[in-house]
Amino acid sequence: MLVVNGCLLAVVAAAAVVDLLTGKVPNWLTYPAAALGLGAWAFMRGWPGVGSSAAGLAVGFVPLFILYRTGAGLGGGDVKLMGAVGALRGWLADLVEMAYQGTGYRRVKNPRIWSMHDLAELARASGARR
Repeated sequence: MLVVNGCLLAVVAAAAVVDLLTGKVPNWLTYPAAALGLGAWAFMRGWPGVGSSAAGLAVGFVPLFILYRTGAGLGGGDVKLMGAVGALRGWLADLVEMAYQGTGYRRVKNPRIWSMHDLAELARASGARR
């Protein structure tokens, strides 16, 4: 599990940097991460692991895809990245993370912690270029 979490950290960090620089989360990052999640869970837990990983992919992808289609300010790369996170973490951890981020609890508890989106919005508001 440590290797999977390390891969997750690398994928999310790379996605944050690329998104901040280009405004996009590339497919070459999200698709292999989702495949890695499915493969790692298959290796660790067999078919039940594949089911958990596939459910995580769906839990991460489907709600955000609906928001994406309604024009809620999400890009397609964000949707695929959350699906890949779900594939790497499993459905329950993905659901908890989405609820945690969705409520803004992180910022309420510690307002010094900013997401990459917040930093990008601050840079955009101050007139900085990408």
